[in-house]
Amino acid sequence: MQSERATTSRRNRSTAAGWSFLFCALVGCSAGTSGSNREGGGGQGGATAADAPSLDRGRVMLRRLNRTEYNNTVRDLLGTALRPADKFPGDDVDHGFDTIGAAVHTSPVHLELMESAASALVDELLARPANDEQRARILLCDDPGNDCLARVLEGFMRRAYRRPPVKAEVTDLLALADEVRTQTSQPDDGRRAALTAVLVSPHFLFRVEHDADLDDTEARPISNHELAARLSYFLWATMPDDELLEAADDDRLSDTDELRRQVERMLSDGKAVALAENFAGQWLYTRSIEEFAPLSSVFPAFDEPLRAAMKEETERLFGALVQDGATVADLLMADFTFVNDRLARHYGVPSPGGGDFARVSLAGTPRGGLLTQGSFLLVTSPPDRTSPVKRGAWVLHQLMCSLLPPPPPDVEALEVPTKGDGTTLRDRLAEHRSNPACAGCHNLLDPIGFGLENFDGIGTYRTQDNGVAIDASGEMPDGQSFTGARELGQLVAGDAAFAGCVAQQLATYGLGRPFDGEDGAEYLAGLVARVGGADSTLPALLLAIVTSEAFRTRRAEIAQP
Repeated sequence: MQSERATTSRRNRSTAAGWSFLFCALVGCSAGTSGSNREGGGGQGGATAADAPSLDRGRVMLRRLNRTEYNNTVRDLLGTALRPADKFPGDDVDHGFDTIGAAVHTSPVHLELMESAASALVDELLARPANDEQRARILLCDDPGNDCLARVLEGFMRRAYRRPPVKAEVTDLLALADEVRTQTSQPDDGRRAALTAVLVSPHFLFRVEHDADLDDTEARPISNHELAARLSYFLWATMPDDELLEAADDDRLSDTDELRRQVERMLSDGKAVALAENFAGQWLYTRSIEEFAPLSSVFPAFDEPLRAAMKEETERLFGALVQDGATVADLLMADFTFVNDRLARHYGVPSPGGGDFARVSLAGTPRGGLLTQGSFLLVTSPPDRTSPVKRGAWVLHQLMCSLLPPPPPDVEALEVPTKGDGTTLRDRLAEHRSNPACAGCHNLLDPIGFGLENFDGIGTYRTQDNGVAIDASGEMPDGQSFTGARELGQLVAGDAAFAGCVAQQLATYGLGRPFDGEDGAEYLAGLVARVGGADSTLPALLLAIVTSEAFRTRRAEIAQP
């Protein structure tokens, strides 16, 4: 009964602490409390949008770890294979990503599930045998007294909080451990309570960056530990490793050469796959590929192994281009890809054999780069056909960051061709554009999408549509004409808007705030220009973002009167 009361007490205290922190983060608390870490929140008072420039290089909002980051962080902190965040509510997406501070909300359900996850994770850790490597790394000693527990907590909190703990934080947890041990008469319960409290602390669950003076709105450099956290969650979607933390401990990350060395090291690490899975996965829609269901009556060749192969192809290509130091343009112009036997059959290229993925040349084929990959072609198609409109809009919005107006209300649906009637989707869209209400947008979108009509709704190459030879000629908004996906890719890759858009997508994902508007575009264009424009390599662009003012500074929210 005593143990049960102690557990309830611990839960109440940790939940109350969580709510207290969230309240302070949103409305402000006096200096010296959790609220002194308050970070900007749109609509929370202070300057209006009209008072501030559209690009605020120093403003990054407090943000909870999203589900991917939480799972990755507990994996690296505890060595666990558990994925507790899979049960958390889905993360909200803004500007295309689930890393945007203003959108990643925290609900009472989050708090309850995060508390339950913390208990389960600590129980799993303590249940491991004494010779377990991860257990021994965290539990540096097994003495039940506070001298031993202090050593354990200092090391554990340093990694969990992504910074060295202050003395008062350790003292508070030691007091909690004493209280629990007294109530339960079980020495190990105190250690369990203290470790669990670390995992429900806002300093673990949130990306906390301190503002010493909430009234000082000037941009100032963030600390080395804050910079280490920004860097690790950008490139790895997880906590800093020991080497990165040690560099922060020594204040070496203030040096641009050291920052460059760390970026190069981290990109060569296996954890950099997070850039492909999470950044490219959201930017290029591969993370949402499960939502698209082609009709089996129209596409009988489509199956789940093919869907999975399409997703992996895109992620592998993006990862390889980063590892190879390829240019931004190679995203659209690469003359190779990665296929397994299932995808090779679908593409009509030689199978690698062995059942695994292998790099294959696309020379002599109609394919090359992202715009001919099955993942892109699938997620830009309705269940029963292609959509030049969706594909054109995707190219303009995702690859060139063009803002597209919403369709006007009450527009008649497109009348698609009837099988065997001798008309094509291109013919039907020409009729659609004759409506003045539709022409404005469709004159921009359709001519781009027409260049991709040789690929059906699941990415199969074809030369006819409804028994009629396909016309894959098209035109860019600036009047440049092209024929087919390869020429379209060349024109997009050579457009300055493309490299700038890649930079914008990376910066938005990495910093968790939008980089749009004229000032944002100008700032990012400057970054791209410094590293070679359209010929800049992906690693060089990543490094330019990491060493930029935007990445290395922040400012406080303007305090409420």
